[in-house]
Amino acid sequence: MIKDYLISLSRYNLWANTAIVNMVNSQSFDAVNTPVTNSFDTIGKTLFHIWDAQVIWLERLKGSHPTDWPSKQYNAALAGFETYFIQQSSAMVEQVIAWENTFYQQSTSYKNLKGETFETNNADILLHCFNHSTYHRGQIVTCMRQLGAVNITSTDYITFKRNDNIPY
Repeated sequence: MIKDYLISLSRYNLWANTAIVNMVNSQSFDAVNTPVTNSFDTIGKTLFHIWDAQVIWLERLKGSHPTDWPSKQYNAALAGFETYFIQQSSAMVEQVIAWENTFYQQSTSYKNLKGETFETNNADILLHCFNHSTYHRGQIVTCMRQLGAVNITSTDYITFKRNDNIPY
């Protein structure tokens, strides 16, 4: 059952990340680089942060040990980044589907980027990752509204489930 739930959440995450990128790109102003008061000082940096976390957590679950933020390679330029962001979200769906049920009962040992060692249940890591993305997508929507954005669409899980014929 937990695997089915995590598959649903991973599909939701892909759908919501696609929706948020489309919303940001559809604005008549530079929504990506306009300064905002938030956890990060631009919407673009918030998008990078969501992607960074997803990449790092997936790599840890696959046995790698990331030591730096993946977005550093982009030098804060979002041009073309959205493609990688959506591809990574899709790869996460594929990986969640591929893992056996027993994987979700196991734990992963890892070091955070500060070098501190932790061990966490794999299902809990994925739940954290999806919740983390949802939190920051909410920040992006709030910032976009403060900047005067129009056509803000819902990225709620229930909206996704109501339209769950989406081929993700």
